[in-house]
Amino acid sequence: ADNFLRLEGVDAKLSLAGPSIERVADRLGLPPFASGPFRIDGELRRLDGGNLVSLNGNLGEIRIIANGSIDSLRRPRNTAYDFNVTGPDARYISELVGVNGVPAVPFSVSGDFERNEQRVSFSGARAQLGENAVGFEGWVDAGTGKTDLDLTIDAQGPDVRVFAPFLGVQDLPELAFDINGRARKDGDAWQFDNVVGEFGENRFTASGDMARGRDSEVSFTASGPDNSFLHALARLEGLPARPYEVSATLRRERGGIRLQAVQASFGEHRIDVDGLVSLASGGTGSEFNATLRGPDLRNIAVLTRVPYLPFGPYYADGSIRIGDDRVDLDDVVLVVEDLRAQATGSVGTGEKVGEFDLGVKLTGPDIADFETFDWARRLAGDSVAVSGQVRRKGADIELVAFTASIGEVKASLDG
Repeated sequence: ADNFLRLEGVDAKLSLAGPSIERVADRLGLPPFASGPFRIDGELRRLDGGNLVSLNGNLGEIRIIANGSIDSLRRPRNTAYDFNVTGPDARYISELVGVNGVPAVPFSVSGDFERNEQRVSFSGARAQLGENAVGFEGWVDAGTGKTDLDLTIDAQGPDVRVFAPFLGVQDLPELAFDINGRARKDGDAWQFDNVVGEFGENRFTASGDMARGRDSEVSFTASGPDNSFLHALARLEGLPARPYEVSATLRRERGGIRLQAVQASFGEHRIDVDGLVSLASGGTGSEFNATLRGPDLRNIAVLTRVPYLPFGPYYADGSIRIGDDRVDLDDVVLVVEDLRAQATGSVGTGEKVGEFDLGVKLTGPDIADFETFDWARRLAGDSVAVSGQVRRKGADIELVAFTASIGEVKASLDG
């Protein structure tokens, strides 16, 4: 038996056959993955530098052909196969490997597979479910404690949902898909070579590399006619469906990731960002410049879950920097129609959360622009103006040269 497990000097042939594979599956406690008579013929044969293994036959309507080599049945380290498995129903055969929810469509899996220690290589590999297919070439290596890989993928089909159970994803819409390109990972370094994906009318691209310890750069784009899939991902309600377009270049440099020409538009809403994302703990040292504009601030209110933002066309810009225990705001401006707000200063974080030191200014011709507040609607037609320095440290709040007016009523506070 020990020699058999090592495949030392073993030449053997085997044959398994019977009238009902479903009866065998039931006895073994397996799902009814196939039905009908079965026959599998196999061979083990010693060859120079390896051991031949071949299987040929059927399990009901499932056809199996596999030829290759293996060094040991007990602790295999080096194996190589070319295989082809086809059948009429992918549902139950997927349940054999613990994947549930696969539709009952014809399937085929084929290609060359090779394992050398912890590296697994694929050549001409192809999996097809109904009219949907994924082909890939390359290798995956987990021998370093981190997974490295070099994979080229080519996938097309009329319905991406058939692969959702294998990816652990739910609630995908019915979309045709076309994905191709090459992805490589070596340690902490990633490289994307002309990766292009299309899901229905939605399209994304990625190209470039990102690596720790050296300058590197990756660019990506995404676009489509309907951003509604983002609503489900973010669990947001109330956002209208709009075309979207996103593009960005991320550059790895000393101290962090530089954001270059980051642009995003959702319908008529547009965001432009540049700056540095620090890799330090808590993002300390990160700094951004951002500009936002759009036809109605109520959609931003939904995104930020801040219901008291005024409604109407808006424009905002400013600079933000993250420090050890605070976020610094530099000339942050928000304009909503004729209402203008401005802030410069700092807001505490970490142990200083709740503290702030802000110079603020707010002006507008009609306080009723804050229509979320009932009291503001009752003062419709009255202008509003607020300015001054506001500080909070601990339980103390300090106002410096602070003035506020609503209509003809004015107040000044200092202290």
